[in-house]
Amino acid sequence: MPRLMRQDLYFELYTVENSHWWHRHKRLAVLQLLEKFNTNRGRILDIGCGTGKMLEELKQSGWEVEGIDKSVLTQKECLKRGLKIKIADAAEKLPFKHNYFQAVLALDFLEHVQDDQKVVREIKRVLKPNGIILVSVPAYPKLYFYWDKMLGHQRRYSANGLKQLFIQADLKVIFLSYYFSWLLIPALVIRLIKKNTQNKIVSDFKTNTDNFLIVYIIKLLGQVELWLLKYIKIPFGLSLICIATTQKNSR
Repeated sequence: MPRLMRQDLYFELYTVENSHWWHRHKRLAVLQLLEKFNTNRGRILDIGCGTGKMLEELKQSGWEVEGIDKSVLTQKECLKRGLKIKIADAAEKLPFKHNYFQAVLALDFLEHVQDDQKVVREIKRVLKPNGIILVSVPAYPKLYFYWDKMLGHQRRYSANGLKQLFIQADLKVIFLSYYFSWLLIPALVIRLIKKNTQNKIVSDFKTNTDNFLIVYIIKLLGQVELWLLKYIKIPFGLSLICIATTQKNSR
């Protein structure tokens, strides 16, 4: 069963994810990697779709979208975007037939579930023979702290641990990289400062800035990272992003 995000954060997430640099950068990375590794824009499933902004942009890009989430609060927020999603108690048993999707997304989702191996095998079941799964997860188990608990995370991942998760499910990893690379050092510093003020901090969704120069630098660093992801696998970062396929001879 997924460990849910704190319930009062759903409305906050809906209001900020359109413009917040973190969410925008993640969506751009996902769209870029989907374009690179899968040109067939068929059915795509977003597991743990939240308030639906990723689905909205996928639909605008020509995908036939399906979303699924555990919280009924997300259904209301998705309707505001004109999207209908399914509510399911567990991702370990998806309400879809075999070989149904060209691609499946699990963006910052696997860290919420107790049995991530079972979820990955279930995703494999609903994928077409040449389908792909794209996941993003928080990196570095040693960085697990208060904000992870608030978001309902059960773990953070090492690169090798994430790779082995797919290998054990008989899937071939074709891309694995860190991203949000420029945030790693600042995050270490901020989390060290916040460590002793856990009851006083506000949600990290509100961590934004009106400083033009800082916003410009963040956007510039994000653009550089997206360019790098076209050509290389970044060796460090606050998150991991991975693509695996059911096609054995993929390169």
